[in-house]
Amino acid sequence: MVTDRRHFLAAAGAVLLAPQLLPLRALAADDAPRRFVSGLRRETGDFALALIDARGRVLAQADMPGRPHAIAASADSRLLAAAARRPGRYLHVLSGDDLAPLAEISAAAGRHFYGHAAFSPDGRLLYTTENDYDAETGVIGVYDMKDNGTRLGEFASHGTGPHELRLMPDGVTLAVANGGIATHPDMPRLKLNIDSMAPSLAFIDRRTGSLTGQAVMPPEWHQLSIRHLSIAPDGLVAVGMQFEGARMERPPLVALARPGDTYLTPLSLPDAELARMKGYCGSVAFDVAGHYLAATSPRGGMAVLFDAVTRRYATTVRLADCCGVAASGTPGRFILTSGTGAVREIDAQSNDIRETGQSGGAFDNHLTAI
Repeated sequence: MVTDRRHFLAAAGAVLLAPQLLPLRALAADDAPRRFVSGLRRETGDFALALIDARGRVLAQADMPGRPHAIAASADSRLLAAAARRPGRYLHVLSGDDLAPLAEISAAAGRHFYGHAAFSPDGRLLYTTENDYDAETGVIGVYDMKDNGTRLGEFASHGTGPHELRLMPDGVTLAVANGGIATHPDMPRLKLNIDSMAPSLAFIDRRTGSLTGQAVMPPEWHQLSIRHLSIAPDGLVAVGMQFEGARMERPPLVALARPGDTYLTPLSLPDAELARMKGYCGSVAFDVAGHYLAATSPRGGMAVLFDAVTRRYATTVRLADCCGVAASGTPGRFILTSGTGAVREIDAQSNDIRETGQSGGAFDNHLTAI
């Protein structure tokens, strides 16, 4: 841990011992229709967050200073955190009710955001993946939402190029996708260490920053960058990966793991579907029951569905520039968004596909259910 260790540890410990700071509005899967939030590039070319319903109707918008990547939601959905796309330096905190602005956070000196964040169970703390770009190592920044987003400190991500992070069901462990790719803001999209990449799925105690477990792909697939995560209610973790190796190779792009696993367990796809994904998985999501898993590929214009219980491929849905995916409120169903502005609802059990809407802009990479 660096920066103010005592300040941070005291706040983290208080979160576990104190009563809830924000009242939770716990709902069963079908108790209420879900809303969703995504980055949006408007037809005018500027950027926003869009709050939509399952039919794709835009309920609210909020201006963003640049392209936002992913949106984290607190457990009660009252707080949202929108992080800039790598190597961005802004993070905006907004109301989950109407996208009203609540706080603006800038990256610390020598750091930039990697586009993802996660809240503690009570919404008091916000964790972000960041790059210590001079040291070429990843860190997790820690911010106090009760104090207008004050930065309390940071701890190691235990890897290079951390991208998505999510809180495990135990409320203590952070799952962190260390992509393994070193970057520097002076060369914003250049990947500096492709030959020596070492991606990992790290499990970290958010109270202390200590590594409690780590899962990797076999050494021959060390150029598979672990990028995106989804966590089922029982703690099963799905990862979506992006391949930085030779184009003619066809490594698996979706895998599963649990804390304590040494290696990720890849999920198999038919050769034709894997080839269409072009080495790129954009996002993954379990349904609300944790039975089905969806993985998108904007390069392939598709989403593939798996039965996570049997670990078998189920079906493919075609949708141009499809990347955003989130669980609908009904088991087996997902909402998809695309860079064309399209919104689709799909049912993994019946293979039903419903065109639900079309926005007046282009949805960005990720979709968050709130």
